[in-house]
Amino acid sequence: MNQLLTYTNRAEDKMKKMGIFIAIAIILVLVCFSTVFEITNKNNEKILKNVYIDGVSVGKKTKEEAHEALSQKLIAYNNSKITLSINGEVYTIRPDDVGFEADNLEEALESAYQYGRDQGFLANNYTILLSNFRNKNIDLTYSLNDRMLDELLGKISAANETIVLDDTYLVSGEQIIITRGQDGSKIDEDTLDSYILAAIKNNVSTVEIPVIESESKKIDLNELYAEVYVEPKDAFFVSGDKFEVIVDQTGIDFDLQDAKARYDKLSDSSELIITLREIEPAVTLADLDKELFNDVLATFETKYDSSESNRTKNVVLASEKVNDTIVYPGEEFSFDKAIGSRTTANGYAVAASYANGKVVDSVGGGICQVSSTLYNIALKANLKITERKAHGMPVSYAEPSLDATIAEGSIDFKFKNTRSYPIKIESSATNGILKMSILGIKEENEPTVELESKVLETLKYKIIEENDATMYVGNTKIIQEPVDGYVSEAYKILKNASGDVISRELISKDTYAATDEIIKVGTKVKTVTPPVVKPDTSSENVTVEPQEEVPTKPNRQLPTGWDSPESPYRD
Repeated sequence: MNQLLTYTNRAEDKMKKMGIFIAIAIILVLVCFSTVFEITNKNNEKILKNVYIDGVSVGKKTKEEAHEALSQKLIAYNNSKITLSINGEVYTIRPDDVGFEADNLEEALESAYQYGRDQGFLANNYTILLSNFRNKNIDLTYSLNDRMLDELLGKISAANETIVLDDTYLVSGEQIIITRGQDGSKIDEDTLDSYILAAIKNNVSTVEIPVIESESKKIDLNELYAEVYVEPKDAFFVSGDKFEVIVDQTGIDFDLQDAKARYDKLSDSSELIITLREIEPAVTLADLDKELFNDVLATFETKYDSSESNRTKNVVLASEKVNDTIVYPGEEFSFDKAIGSRTTANGYAVAASYANGKVVDSVGGGICQVSSTLYNIALKANLKITERKAHGMPVSYAEPSLDATIAEGSIDFKFKNTRSYPIKIESSATNGILKMSILGIKEENEPTVELESKVLETLKYKIIEENDATMYVGNTKIIQEPVDGYVSEAYKILKNASGDVISRELISKDTYAATDEIIKVGTKVKTVTPPVVKPDTSSENVTVEPQEEVPTKPNRQLPTGWDSPESPYRD
């Protein structure tokens, strides 16, 4: 039994040794064969058989022969013609016209040549053996010259492309004008490039130029409506810590559905006109004015000489400046600001006014009559006077201590609205009457106001004579009429509905200088011609011709207009 096992083991060892020997022999044969095969292939300058470049057989060809074969194919490509078609127009081109060429020709040739050479020893032999049974194709990539293609498209697009124009609109006055744009079209250059390359490679003679259609941007009428629409708002006022008037707002609207229907029918470049309509608020500022300024709180009139045109012009202009002025609760009114700078450019004229105790001409003379009239109604409306100064000399249009002078940049007349509601000043100057009123809302149990002027002392005027060498001795001329001055007081008296005095308040105490009488006295001496004696042949008597006598009594000449009762009271 042991002998049998020993025999079996020996047989198996022998078989293993035999297998190893055979394997080594095969490997040696393959190595020898591969070495010979590799040496043979290395010395071969030709491309392996069954190798193609872009469908052209280059197997068993040298690189130069393969290049020639491919060049012939490219020549055949460039000899073809392609018709480009767009909108019924045709354009015939050759591949050369757009710079058709193979981008990777040299790389493809090198890849073909290295096939079976660029790998390891065994892999190359495997590739060589496989080439006998399987084809190898290397693709060429082609392209067109961008500049040449752009030049071609420039000629085609000019006649076949349309610029996109978006819809536009313009709000003008009471209309919205919508201008319809136009859709556009543009050649799809990238796609056309690929179409031409495919046509050349596949011998296709006609290419339809691809076009990208673009729609113009339409107007969203809903958005336009939201932008244009204005809701009407009523005027109202808010009283409290701060009085505020909210002005009314006129609404704006249009027929949206009608506009949409007409807009949908618009053709390119045509216009659609939409009419805007106004919506009036239920309560306007004018309605609010009637409510806020329904009561006359105070009124006062003064007279002026309408024959003095320049002074009248100033009074009328200042009256117009303050007319319809609204002063809200807590606000301060400035007369100086209201009437503006007193210049001829602003419409004011030169007229008589007071300066340094004399009547002089100045631009804006007469406006103090407006400020004084306003002072009286401000007192009567029981408003707080924050700045006021009396004239330096008496005036005829207001009682002593109830006037208010102003001087631009230095003296102003101001008052503050201390009432609960706004007030409005109304002023008019016509036919020699300046009438001013303050309108507002009378409050419950509001007292009435009375004003009292009281003269404490009269200041007598002086007579001043001034020599005038242009007038003859004995002649005189009054150049300034005299007016007495005053020391005076003014009081504001509040009374209840029954007429009982609630309070009596001293407003001011003022001194008005007298207006002196100024008389021009002539100092010019008149030359007297000696008498002429004529000889009398018939008598010894002579005749003396009488000469003009110099007046012995003063001749007081009043200037024109000074006999008016208001004439001494200028400003």
